Amino acid sequence: DYNRDGRDEFLLKFINNIVLLLDRSLEPLGYLKDVYSISVFNSGEGDLQFAVGTKEGFSIRKVVRNWISYRWYFYSIPFFAVILFLTFIVIRLRNLFRFQRLINRYVAFHQNKGILIITHKGKILLLNHFFHEQFAHPHYQPINTIQDLWLFLQNHPQLRELGTHLSEAWKTVQFNFSQSIDRTITLGDKHYKLRVSGIKDGTKINAFLVEVEDITQIIYADRNRYKVAIMRNIAHDIKQPLTNILITMDNIRHRFEDLETPQINEFLYSANLVKEETQNVNDIIRNLLEFADIEKPRKTLTNLKEILEPLYLEYLQRMPQHITLHMEIANNLPDFYLDPKQIERAFRNVINNAIAAIDREGKIVISAQLAPKLSLEDPELVVVEITDNGCGIPAEHLSKIFDPYFTTKPSGTGLGMCIVYDIVEKHGGKIVIQSKVNHGTSVKIFFRVTNTLEVSGV
Repeated sequence: DYNRDGRDEFLLKFINNIVLLLDRSLEPLGYLKDVYSISVFNSGEGDLQFAVGTKEGFSIRKVVRNWISYRWYFYSIPFFAVILFLTFIVIRLRNLFRFQRLINRYVAFHQNKGILIITHKGKILLLNHFFHEQFAHPHYQPINTIQDLWLFLQNHPQLRELGTHLSEAWKTVQFNFSQSIDRTITLGDKHYKLRVSGIKDGTKINAFLVEVEDITQIIYADRNRYKVAIMRNIAHDIKQPLTNILITMDNIRHRFEDLETPQINEFLYSANLVKEETQNVNDIIRNLLEFADIEKPRKTLTNLKEILEPLYLEYLQRMPQHITLHMEIANNLPDFYLDPKQIERAFRNVINNAIAAIDREGKIVISAQLAPKLSLEDPELVVVEITDNGCGIPAEHLSKIFDPYFTTKPSGTGLGMCIVYDIVEKHGGKIVIQSKVNHGTSVKIFFRVTNTLEVSGV
């Protein structure tokens, strides 16, 4: 706008310097040279004046956009690098906390198992209380690595077999992550199931899980099947003669009860006594046949809540005054195939045993929930737990708990837990009993969730 013809050279240089100064001073704001204009004019009194203004269409949004488009590459690379690093740290910590929480829940849930969790480098993350109780020596050294564990097992003659099987399984799983190794070992008069598997999060192996489970009760229960088969045949042979005796005694009593002789009362008393004792024997035979002839389950798609809630309300009405009953059922229990009548019968037997075990102020708790999983590939299990704080079961009796006719109660038949085991086994489930004298008993029944009628064992 300034007419340069015949004007003072000094003034022209001065204006050019002003323009350069504005360029440099406004540069940090995003190169505003595209949005401002400079005008020089005569004030009418011989003095030249200039003004700085904005071009048409200038806006703050345009200034910001220009600054971002010109400067983004100077600041974005370190900025996004920091963001990515912090994101990685947050995700890593979240996964670690989630993994630790899952481990803690799994260990707390499976207190009947010895559990070891080992990293790829052989460091032991966890070795639970059950393992120490079953295998630890009073003077054992701290076990922090897999090498410490091998040394500990090899130094104890009674545990060398466990160490050998565990070492073989460990090496196999290390080279084949998709494989789980199962072994059954015998140490003294106890039987254990050893399992080594990878703990997976999707397709990634996070650690290795070693489980040692006491299956002595199950082994003895399997052996008792042969005894049951023999007793079933004997019971069928005895039942018919007993029935004949009862019928004959009834006929004799009815025939002679109208006679009036001095000895008739004594005779009738003896006849009634024979009948009562014969009836007691017949009841025992009937119970044995009910146990031995438990038919194949007639399974329908059912939710355990539909069985437990009516059962809870029924027992709540007739529970002895000195016993309180509680029930805790998770809301996310899935439907699966089972025989409602047989499962209800099994629950009744366990609850009745719990009631009989409490002779003072006590409580019974019935709970049902999904068992926690350490890997997505683990089967989905529902566990029902019935606990009491009664007299408990001595350790020497636990291995006999499923034996037919084994009982410590004067009026018991010893068939209740045999029936429970048989029903659970026919449903492909598993039963675990933990007990301590004067502290109480916990009975856990595991069911595998399936949407088909074919069920394999847990």
